[in-house]
Amino acid sequence: MEIINKAFASIPIHFFFGLQLIIAEYMFVIGLKKRSAFVPRLVFCTIFYLLIVLFHPLMGNRWVRVLCIFVWSLAFLFVVLDNTFKSCIFVAITSYTIQNLAFNLGDLATLLLRLSSADGGVFYLVTAAVFGAVYAACYFVVVRRFTKDGNIIIKNAWFFVLAVASIAVVYLKNVLRSFNIMSDYALLVLFTAIACILSLAVQSFALEQGRIREKNRIIEQLLSAEKNRMDNLKANMDIINMKCHDMRFHINKYRQGGGDDDKFFSEMEKSINIYDNISSTGNSALDVILSDRLLFCNANNIKVSYIVDSETLENIDVSDIYSLFGNALDNAIKSVKGEEEDKRIISVNVKKKDDCGQIVVTNYCRSAPKIEGGLPVTNEDKNYHGFGVQSMKYIVEKYGGNIIFDYADEMFTMSVLFPNLKRISQK
Repeated sequence: MEIINKAFASIPIHFFFGLQLIIAEYMFVIGLKKRSAFVPRLVFCTIFYLLIVLFHPLMGNRWVRVLCIFVWSLAFLFVVLDNTFKSCIFVAITSYTIQNLAFNLGDLATLLLRLSSADGGVFYLVTAAVFGAVYAACYFVVVRRFTKDGNIIIKNAWFFVLAVASIAVVYLKNVLRSFNIMSDYALLVLFTAIACILSLAVQSFALEQGRIREKNRIIEQLLSAEKNRMDNLKANMDIINMKCHDMRFHINKYRQGGGDDDKFFSEMEKSINIYDNISSTGNSALDVILSDRLLFCNANNIKVSYIVDSETLENIDVSDIYSLFGNALDNAIKSVKGEEEDKRIISVNVKKKDDCGQIVVTNYCRSAPKIEGGLPVTNEDKNYHGFGVQSMKYIVEKYGGNIIFDYADEMFTMSVLFPNLKRISQK
């Protein structure tokens, strides 16, 4: 027991705080999007962080130490996670709250059992057991809900409110003790633990609100894409009506004997050719999308080529195929429609290689589009990142894939990669 006491006594108390904090952050790191070379980053940053916390340079004051350790833990998250800086702050604050909850419940347990550090192994065993139980409970109740989409989504107003509230909760116990507002330490610890639980509830609520707003935004994007589709269908119906009117005119003229046979049949063939745009890829959902867009493209002198391996799409929901290709083709059509006729070019390539599936949609684009957060932004609607681009990203990530937008040599390319088609089929 004496050896254990001496071993723990030789380690600065703030090191345990820093270790507990980064373990809480590890729980979030597991489920969130990670930067490239993640393992080397994780190992290097963990070692660097623990050394900084252990030797605590420029951390003479207790409050300064706590603040510095928190800042270093935030830097650790930003280096290893592929999330926004605001999301990293949210994770750091929530981890801080979890650490304080575990610490206070551990304090409460040892007070109830009348244990102190002088009891050696029993004291540390109880404290470790409480920490393990609290961290496990927080992981299953809080952390997994936070990280289920790989991203932390939270709006500005709630973000600042919960940041202030959480930091206040963290320091509340020490402030009350400093001013002798509450002399009963056990009651103060219990009060602080409850405050931490309420803080976690507020953070969960803020996260859920962010998710709801993001889902509403995606729905609005889908509705916007659907409106474009309906506009295209209406335009196609107008084209069909016009062609039928032309055919009726030529037939009447031919019956009256006033038309040249060759010219008549040439015009007739030209009118009927519009119906040759019925695609047959082997995937019925994609056939509907392509046939609809090809009809419009033919009437507007837009050249569309496509090569499709239908097996690549067989495990993707029909509604997702409809939305993904519909939005991609609508964006491409919108881009080339105003260009010179010889530059109205769109190509669609869907292929499978080993267990991976790839979708590539390419179109001519005179000037480089603006890219924000990896997504193209239109001047007309910056909030939607173009017509349905966010919804396409959502659908691709739903199947564990990646979507990349690229521009080179006046060609704009949307590339989608599904890394494991067998895994998709098992979902």
